[in-house]
Amino acid sequence: MATANVFQDPENRKKTKFLKELGGHIKALRMANELTAAEMGRRLGMERSHVSRLESGGTNPSAFLIYKICVVLKISLAEFWDRFKKISSE
Repeated sequence: MATANVFQDPENRKKTKFLKELGGHIKALRMANELTAAEMGRRLGMERSHVSRLESGGTNPSAFLIYKICVVLKISLAEFWDRFKKISSE
C-alpha cells in the first residue's frame, strides 16, 4: 500500500479521529485539574513532549497508561470512559 493510500484508508481515518478525540479528552481533564503538561508528565514518569503528543492524538496510549492517567487525575477508569463516551458521541 502506498503512503498516500494509508491516509485514505477508512480504518486509518477512524483510528486517527479516535486518537485525536481521546487526546483532547485527556487534555481537558488535565486542564480541569489545573495541571501543566510538564507536571502531568512528571507525575506519569514521562517527558512533557510525550504528553503533548498524547493529547494531540499522535500516539496510541496503552491501557496501563490510561490507568496511570486516571490515578493522576483522581478519577476511576469507569468515569474516564463515561466522560469520553459523552464527548465522543456529540
